[in-house]
Amino acid sequence: MPKIQATVSSLKFGPLALFRPPSGPGIRLDTGVREGDEARIDFDPMLAKLIVHAPDRDAAIRRMKRACEDFVLLGVTTNLGFLCDIMGHPAYHAGETTTDFIEVNWPEGWNSETSDITPFVAAAAEQFGLSRKAAVVESSEGRGSPYNPFQSLRRSFPFRCCHG
Repeated sequence: MPKIQATVSSLKFGPLALFRPPSGPGIRLDTGVREGDEARIDFDPMLAKLIVHAPDRDAAIRRMKRACEDFVLLGVTTNLGFLCDIMGHPAYHAGETTTDFIEVNWPEGWNSETSDITPFVAAAAEQFGLSRKAAVVESSEGRGSPYNPFQSLRRSFPFRCCHG
């Protein structure tokens, strides 16, 4: 189950300007973030868990690869491109995965330059007028009693589970 993370090494944190997770049959996303939320370096970098199910391994891998490719997340640098490359790797398809899978298959390190579709997504977002800075979504959750500890928790950790 891939964990979509903001990558610490890039130091590109900030608001999730565009957060469009994949959906459909056999796709589930567990997340506590939404568009406009701030990804900060002083918190856990995990943004979501992407889960798929299918009748067999090959179908599940294809579904996961497609889900990773369909996930649109702009504003922070993530590991989505890396996860797509893992799902498309012949050794992964063959089940040849060991604890040294990454070191063996990317001995020089994984290069996001060859797999990063962010410029294309950004161009498409610009074309459709989605380039404006994201605003934090306000909701009625913030109107509860300041003395209710659960109200504060709901604002801090708005966990949602999306089923496809």
